[in-house]
Amino acid sequence: MPDWHLSAVRAEPTLVLVTYHETFRFEAPLPSTQADVQQRWARTKYRDQWHLRVKLTVGSRRPPEPLTRATVTLTRASSRPSRLCDADNIRISFKPILDGLVACGVLAEDNIGTIGEPLLQFEDAPPKRGWCSVEVEEVHGDG
Repeated sequence: MPDWHLSAVRAEPTLVLVTYHETFRFEAPLPSTQADVQQRWARTKYRDQWHLRVKLTVGSRRPPEPLTRATVTLTRASSRPSRLCDADNIRISFKPILDGLVACGVLAEDNIGTIGEPLLQFEDAPPKRGWCSVEVEEVHGDG
């Protein structure tokens, strides 16, 4: 009869190196959903406005090469109570900003393989003083 021994398997820690870390803050509120911009010409104009805002905000703070692995934190500040904000609507409202980060060379792509599932945060803001921010951290290794 074989002599079985149960041995504990210990996971080795994974080294994660962060080399690029920037937070981009936009002093403009986001619409609640893309449905706020219904017509095609309005969507295109809206997208172009956000791409320009992103380009101007990023400026020279882009990485040497677009990031192929990153964690992203999306923060929205609004006077609307956080209990009324739908996570899916917050996520989709950041689409033109994430697309802008790809267009100006911060991110290689804004897909799951590059940024995973972004962390969503909400903060209270006074009426008419909404803002949003995107924090981008480059990740190396399995992190």
